[in-house]
Amino acid sequence: YKHGVRNAVATLGTTLSQNQIKKMWNLSDKPYICFDGDQAGLDSAKIISLKVLKFLVPGKSFRFIFFPNEHDPDSFISEKSKEEFMFLKDKSKDLSEVIWEGLLESINDRTPESLAFLDEKINQISKTIVDKKVSIEYLRFLRSKKDDYFWRRKQTLDIKSRKNNHDFKTNINNLMLIVFMIFDEDYLTEFQEEISSIKLNDNFLEQERMKILE
Repeated sequence: YKHGVRNAVATLGTTLSQNQIKKMWNLSDKPYICFDGDQAGLDSAKIISLKVLKFLVPGKSFRFIFFPNEHDPDSFISEKSKEEFMFLKDKSKDLSEVIWEGLLESINDRTPESLAFLDEKINQISKTIVDKKVSIEYLRFLRSKKDDYFWRRKQTLDIKSRKNNHDFKTNINNLMLIVFMIFDEDYLTEFQEEISSIKLNDNFLEQERMKILE
């Protein structure tokens, strides 16, 4: 309050009752929740995000402000400034994003079994929401996030695979060049100028190239 944020209230703990949730919605359609930046605070935010789901109705939700590990809301605004606090507020995450990130953390690998488990968790979370319209939209949102995530991951793996393949071909070509330089004197004589002007990426092969040229 003394730093100019005058629409805040303490939870006196790290939980919220149904009554508190509905009272906050009487004051704001999307209240902001901000706990400590340590692991306990992060865990509390995840617990609250799951608890709120049941009571969601169209137009009502929550957003979550996350602090650096060494700060709680009071220490951050006291040590930094109201402006920096508001900057974190602008970067806050919507309830749906916090739910999705929690789901993603619940799977240890990307096997078909884990994907099936993730689908099951998405269905369970959606069914938690009493309001049918919001429940359907959450089901669509979370399934879309899952599809996008694994599509992007597949693309990343494909790019890495193509890069590794390119690197492999490059190394083979460099090695072949060294072999020709060693065993084909005519080749070396004919293309000495071109061979002298290039530089190989592999340090060992580059040193061999220089030795042969010398």
